[in-house]
Amino acid sequence: MRSYVESKYNIARRHINKMVSEVNELSNQITILRARVAGVTAPSEANRTYLQSLIGTIVTVGTTAGPVSGRILTLGEDYVQLVEATGDLVLVPLANINYVSQ
Repeated sequence: MRSYVESKYNIARRHINKMVSEVNELSNQITILRARVAGVTAPSEANRTYLQSLIGTIVTVGTTAGPVSGRILTLGEDYVQLVEATGDLVLVPLANINYVSQ
């Protein structure tokens, strides 16, 4: 009986070790993919410089959720802040900007 239990334990242990190895490999792949996505979606320095030059200007910002119009108030690390004609403040993530027009 003891050897039967030990055998089942060893089989289970091998399966667990294999699953841990697979999880570690998937975790590494996720880390690599996240870095690639961040590189693609991160705003370029040229875009940041362009937006910085437009502070105080009324613009239309095309976003993934639709266009937003207003005066650019500030440029944050990963967002631009607009004030709409109604006085509403809008924060637009830089990663969601498709275009900017004056």
